[in-house]
Amino acid sequence: KWLRYVIEHIQDWPANRVRDLLPWKVDLSSQ
Repeated sequence: KWLRYVIEHIQDWPANRVRDLLPWKVDLSSQ
């Protein structure tokens, strides 16, 4: 699930916030 989330969001994600996509930062429960 996390990897799919990252792949879907990476193209319009700001480079300076890329660490927010780390697995322990992403809250998939809000999906």
